[in-house]
Amino acid sequence: MTREIEISFMVEEPKEHALRKLHGFVNKGTQRITDIYLRHPQLKQFEPKHGYDISESFRLRKKNGKAFVTWKRNHMDGKTWQYADEEETEVASFDDMFKLLTSLGFEELVRVENERHVFTNDAYEIVLDDVEGLGLLLEVESKDPGERKSTDVMDEIRAFVNSTGLLVGDELHFGKPELLLKKRFE
Repeated sequence: MTREIEISFMVEEPKEHALRKLHGFVNKGTQRITDIYLRHPQLKQFEPKHGYDISESFRLRKKNGKAFVTWKRNHMDGKTWQYADEEETEVASFDDMFKLLTSLGFEELVRVENERHVFTNDAYEIVLDDVEGLGLLLEVESKDPGERKSTDVMDEIRAFVNSTGLLVGDELHFGKPELLLKKRFE
């Protein structure tokens, strides 16, 4: 099981400016990603609380011509996201897996369409996501959090983001699917 520690922010400058500021990092390319978050009427753990708060998710992803299914459980400290446990495996076909899952009673909860620009350095994966219906988001994930406290790793990520010069808003305590679901209630 992978322990994922990351922080996300809304980006408050044009994409071209943000990409220029990330130019000094290793560019891993651009990806087109489709994520379908699923729910099942008999599996309540995948139902969002308050209409948009997802604590456990089941996702089907299409990225670079490949397909993956992912289970993820978020760990919170009150209302603040700390880290997630995640299991992901590649599957042969996005469309066939979607048909199989819907045949088993799964339903689409929310779809996230995204153009992702990926950069790295020794410590972090730096992702600039242009999400349909949301806008531009920055996500910085520790490559190797080890056994360090998640709060210490998150403090390091914040300091790193400040050092990039990117204009970002407050930290987002919800992921892209939650933000899209929340927009439905506004």
